[in-house]
Amino acid sequence: MNGIGIDVSKRQLDVGTTDGQTLQVSNSRSGFAELDLWLQGHPAVQIVLEATGGYEQPVLDFLHNAGHPVVRANALRARRLAQGMGQIAKTDRLDAYALAQMAALVKLPSYQPLEPWQRKMREFVRARRQ
Repeated sequence: MNGIGIDVSKRQLDVGTTDGQTLQVSNSRSGFAELDLWLQGHPAVQIVLEATGGYEQPVLDFLHNAGHPVVRANALRARRLAQGMGQIAKTDRLDAYALAQMAALVKLPSYQPLEPWQRKMREFVRARRQ
């Protein structure tokens, strides 16, 4: 089984696997559906996404609801692992591959979505800090 990593940006998702396969889809509902179809043919131990300031939230919820083993990883931790493996360059495709390596090597706690009241409280706290 592969580890799968997804580098999330505002407009697109770059997907990479430990065996070198890649996919690029839009960060939208139609892109999520295409990703779900692709993932059905690529079983994974874990699917790891970086925390990217909220852009990852819709795809996290979608993958969780679809029954995939999805994880949100700390961005600094993922970057340090990539550097430790000798990956100095930083592109979306390379980041997806590094996240796939993280998925294969490190057992991370599964994503659990927040309750609606918890999400609302988080928004209030974020607004207050700003």
